[in-house]
Amino acid sequence: MGDTKKRIGLILATIIHKGSSTAQSAWPSFVRSAQKENKSLYIFPGGQLNGQTDSDYLRNRIYSLVNSENLDGLICWTSVIRGSVSAEEL
Repeated sequence: MGDTKKRIGLILATIIHKGSSTAQSAWPSFVRSAQKENKSLYIFPGGQLNGQTDSDYLRNRIYSLVNSENLDGLICWTSVIRGSVSAEEL
Protein backbone atom coordinates (compact mmCIF):
# COMPACT_ATOMS: atom_id res chain seq x y z
CA MET A 1 0.00 0.00 0.00
CA GLY A 2 1.70 3.20 -1.21
CA ASP A 3 1.65 6.58 0.42
CA THR A 4 -0.70 8.78 -1.61
CA LYS A 5 0.33 12.40 -2.03
CA LYS A 6 -2.46 14.52 -0.57
CA ARG A 7 -3.93 17.40 -2.57
CA ILE A 8 -4.33 20.55 -0.49
CA GLY A 9 -6.14 23.66 -1.73
CA LEU A 10 -5.41 27.23 -0.68
CA ILE A 11 -8.17 29.77 -1.26
CA LEU A 12 -7.21 33.44 -1.18
CA ALA A 13 -8.14 36.58 -3.04
CA THR A 14 -4.83 37.17 -4.83
CA ILE A 15 -1.22 36.03 -4.93
CA ILE A 16 0.14 39.42 -5.94
CA HIS A 17 0.63 42.59 -3.92
CA LYS A 18 -2.60 44.54 -3.87
CA GLY A 19 -2.75 47.58 -1.63
CA SER A 20 -1.89 46.48 1.89
CA SER A 21 -2.31 42.77 1.08
CA THR A 22 0.06 40.35 2.75
CA ALA A 23 -0.79 37.57 0.31
CA GLN A 24 2.40 38.01 -1.72
CA SER A 25 4.56 37.32 1.32
CA ALA A 26 2.27 34.71 2.92
CA TRP A 27 1.46 32.18 0.20
CA PRO A 28 5.08 31.10 -0.43
CA SER A 29 5.23 29.78 3.15
CA PHE A 30 2.29 27.49 2.34
CA VAL A 31 4.23 26.24 -0.70
CA ARG A 32 7.32 25.50 1.40
CA SER A 33 5.23 23.66 3.99
CA ALA A 34 3.53 21.55 1.34
CA GLN A 35 6.89 20.63 -0.20
CA LYS A 36 8.29 19.72 3.21
CA GLU A 37 5.29 17.45 3.91
CA ASN A 38 5.30 15.99 0.37
CA LYS A 39 1.82 17.37 -0.42
CA SER A 40 0.49 18.86 -3.64
CA LEU A 41 -0.68 22.45 -3.15
CA TYR A 42 -3.23 24.00 -5.47
CA ILE A 43 -3.73 27.75 -5.15
CA PHE A 44 -7.09 29.32 -5.99
CA PRO A 45 -6.67 33.13 -6.22
CA GLY A 46 -10.32 33.87 -6.99
CA GLY A 47 -10.75 37.40 -5.70
CA GLN A 48 -13.27 38.68 -3.18
CA LEU A 49 -16.65 37.00 -3.34
CA ASN A 50 -19.06 39.03 -5.46
CA GLY A 51 -16.41 41.76 -5.68
CA GLN A 52 -17.26 44.75 -7.82
CA THR A 53 -13.71 46.04 -8.35
CA ASP A 54 -10.56 44.71 -10.01
CA SER A 55 -12.63 42.13 -11.90
CA ASP A 56 -12.88 39.95 -8.78
CA TYR A 57 -16.29 38.71 -9.87
CA LEU A 58 -14.70 37.24 -13.00
CA ARG A 59 -12.11 35.35 -10.98
CA ASN A 60 -14.72 33.94 -8.54
CA ARG A 61 -15.43 31.13 -11.02
CA ILE A 62 -12.21 29.38 -10.00
CA TYR A 63 -13.84 28.58 -6.64
CA SER A 64 -16.11 26.08 -8.40
CA LEU A 65 -13.03 23.83 -8.75
CA VAL A 66 -12.75 23.58 -4.98
CA ASN A 67 -14.47 20.33 -4.04
CA SER A 68 -13.81 16.96 -2.43
CA GLU A 69 -13.24 15.28 -5.79
CA ASN A 70 -10.30 17.57 -6.57
CA LEU A 71 -8.86 18.06 -3.07
CA ASP A 72 -8.16 16.11 0.09
CA GLY A 73 -7.93 19.20 2.31
CA LEU A 74 -8.44 22.95 2.20
CA ILE A 75 -7.00 26.11 3.70
CA CYS A 76 -9.23 29.15 3.25
CA TRP A 77 -8.11 32.70 3.97
CA THR A 78 -11.66 33.82 4.67
CA SER A 79 -10.88 37.35 5.85
CA VAL A 80 -9.58 38.31 2.40
CA ILE A 81 -12.15 36.57 0.21
CA ARG A 82 -15.24 37.50 2.23
CA GLY A 83 -15.52 41.03 0.87
CA SER A 84 -19.05 42.27 1.42
CA VAL A 85 -20.87 38.93 1.57
CA SER A 86 -22.49 37.78 4.80
CA ALA A 87 -20.94 35.17 7.04
CA GLU A 88 -23.72 32.77 6.02
CA GLU A 89 -22.91 33.19 2.31
CA LEU A 90 -19.23 32.65 2.99
